[in-house]
Amino acid sequence: MVWADQGGLVIAGEGTGDDDDEGPARYGGYIELPSDAFKMDQIKAEMKDGVLKVTAPQDQGRGPQGRVPPGQGLVVL
Repeated sequence: MVWADQGGLVIAGEGTGDDDDEGPARYGGYIELPSDAFKMDQIKAEMKDGVLKVTAPQDQGRGPQGRVPPGQGLVVL
C-alpha cells in the first residue's frame, strides 16, 4: 500500500513468506515529499515483477528538480 501523508509518502506491505518462514515478511518506509512541490492527489504506484514504481508529478515551478538517487530519501521502518 502507498498513500500520501502530511509531508510525504507512506509505503507498507507484506510478503507471502515461505514454508520455512515463521510468517509473512512485513516492510515499510517513508519518503519525505514537500506537499507544495508535488501534486499529491495525482501520485500513482505500480508493482511489477517485485519492483515498486511511484510517480509523483511536480507542480510546475515549485520544489526540487531531478530524481532521488536509489537508497536516499527512504527511511525503512
